[in-house]
Amino acid sequence: MSSIIYKWEELCARSARFEFINIMLMGFSQIAFNCNPVCGFVLLASAAVASPIQLVSGVWAVFVAAVLAKVLKAPPEPVKEGLYTMNPALAGLALPLVMKTGDPAVVFMLSTVGAVLSVLLTGGLRKLLSRRQMSSLAAPYSLTLLFISLAVFGMRAMNGEPTVMAEPLAYSGADGILLSGREFCEAALNGVAQVMWIEGVKGSVTAGIVILAGIIAVSGRDALVTVYAVCLATCFAALLGLDRGKLLMGVYGYNAILLSLALFGREFEANRQTFAMITVLSMVSVVLAAVIGQAFSAVGAPAAAFPFLIPAMSVIAGKRGFGKGRG
Repeated sequence: MSSIIYKWEELCARSARFEFINIMLMGFSQIAFNCNPVCGFVLLASAAVASPIQLVSGVWAVFVAAVLAKVLKAPPEPVKEGLYTMNPALAGLALPLVMKTGDPAVVFMLSTVGAVLSVLLTGGLRKLLSRRQMSSLAAPYSLTLLFISLAVFGMRAMNGEPTVMAEPLAYSGADGILLSGREFCEAALNGVAQVMWIEGVKGSVTAGIVILAGIIAVSGRDALVTVYAVCLATCFAALLGLDRGKLLMGVYGYNAILLSLALFGREFEANRQTFAMITVLSMVSVVLAAVIGQAFSAVGAPAAAFPFLIPAMSVIAGKRGFGKGRG
């Protein structure tokens, strides 16, 4: 694979068009906390398998974001690494699902707005967090989805249209949920697919397999912590007796994956202490996903990556403040 990447980098160095395509691919790759165009291409393929409308929306959002980053003269290195196109990619993938629309005109409008907001928030948060040498992670797109959901909620309320009612926090009691082996595998793979906002479609399990293959191609360690985190989160959500439908769709698993990928071997050393930390935080993310999901449902907003961001940014801020972990 290294030879393929080397040839691709040579091609990008000679051609501005290929460099632009590379920036777009890097944005998708960064969703899995990698800076690898092959990973980006595989993650794109997962969306193509499961949801073409989300694929188009995500690609368009990344295109708009890459152009806007150039126009705004964003720092070249972060742009090349995909840090200015990752959050727009996620916003573009999420908005057709969150807004429950497949209308091409509406999708293009939403993905454009999502891309612009995500780029502006990425730049603003980078400046705000640079003092503590922290990354905005998935905060820009999560805030973008919240702002757009609030705007839509407000417009519906002003027009006298029915607004979304808060969902009750589904709980099956102390006995938890019993899953068959097939259901467990389905829930875990759907959790992996949720990383790309692929949910409730026929090809979601296949998409999860494709995403996992992309992660394996780049890093065996990342693949192992991904499998561990999603299996742990799925088991914990079942033990808590949380909503069975959401459990099977992988809603409670993907934030645990993000936590493990962001922290294990990146922000912190890949050792037993960090492994113990991601074990605890993965379970915390399950509880946060349930609570935040219920709270945000009152305005039709998704929990997005907030169940990942809250514990991740807390421990990273602690590391920066106290000088612990990897520098």
